[in-house]
Amino acid sequence: MHVVVLGASDLHGATHQALTEALAKHGRVLLNEASRLEAAANPGLAPPMITPGMIHDAETLQRIGYAQSGRAADRRNWMLGSLTATFVGGFFTNNLTEPWGAIGFVVCGALALAFFNKGSQT
Repeated sequence: MHVVVLGASDLHGATHQALTEALAKHGRVLLNEASRLEAAANPGLAPPMITPGMIHDAETLQRIGYAQSGRAADRRNWMLGSLTATFVGGFFTNNLTEPWGAIGFVVCGALALAFFNKGSQT
């Protein structure tokens, strides 16, 4: 496929090459997201067909940041860590009168907040 970007011909050789590579990378990411959308919409009864609407939706999802490949698992793991720290902190809550219970509660609370914060940013 040949894509023409207005003003790209005025760029220096290395800059033009960098733009070409960035466009190719963006195209691959866009096509992968459109393929994912097609797979979600197609239960497997019809042959796969990516529509213009799927390309538009994939571009929109990429632009606003909802489609972030490889990040769903990281986000899930950080949130599960936060949930686990919260449950373990509940054990320490029953022993707040003991020094180890208070320390454990504070540590679990700090871990839960840190994990949740990290999961929110991924």
